[in-house]
Amino acid sequence: MKCTTLDSLYQSALIRGVLSLVSDLYTQNKKARENLSAIPMLRLRVREILQERGISQGRLSREANVPINLVRRLVNDKHYMPSSLTLWKVARYLKVPMEELLEEVEGPDEETANGHQDEAE
Repeated sequence: MKCTTLDSLYQSALIRGVLSLVSDLYTQNKKARENLSAIPMLRLRVREILQERGISQGRLSREANVPINLVRRLVNDKHYMPSSLTLWKVARYLKVPMEELLEEVEGPDEETANGHQDEAE
């Protein structure tokens, strides 16, 4: 009978420990979410800059020595954050500061579901 009591006490302590851990994780995640809200959202401006200059994705890929699939992602996924090396290569080819490739935005509300702003026709 003592084993059952010890097992029960062990299980109870284990459950309390797990609940405490879950509670701590929830608190940490809540703090992390609050901290994330203070971080500005950035979006890439590669599409706009290429259009303004009449440069094709293929040309950017060749001239900046960036794989075409990565260029497509830079153009089509405005919230993709490439490596600093990739940003540097693109900025160097376009002869712009790296910061010009990025724009701070308020949030996803100002964009459509596909991640691009509606363009006036």
